[in-house]
Amino acid sequence: MARRAGLATLAVLALVALLSGAALASGTSVTTTGAKASWYSSPNYMYVYDTLADGMAVYAEYCWGSGPCGSGTRLYNRQGSGTVKRFVLAPTNPKITFRVCRDVPLYPNNCSSWVTTDA
Repeated sequence: MARRAGLATLAVLALVALLSGAALASGTSVTTTGAKASWYSSPNYMYVYDTLADGMAVYAEYCWGSGPCGSGTRLYNRQGSGTVKRFVLAPTNPKITFRVCRDVPLYPNNCSSWVTTDA
């Protein structure tokens, strides 16, 4: 009886691990002071995180392809520190190039490096 209970527990734990990993495929992330952006090619989500209580908005900037982007499309999170905003994108190229920035008033924005990954 104890062996059956142990096997059942193991099966449940394996199922939970499998399902939690199925939610999002491995993503690509970039960070800068106060901001983080993550791209998940399946299911085509861009997440924009505000990670600093500084009163400044953050945004991901992206373009389809391998760049350079110049000024790409911006996806803003203006909800404040500790928040994340999800955007659903429709790829038009097998690659996406993106970065994350903090929108600094009256000064140049603080941005990460650009990164290119599979869309």
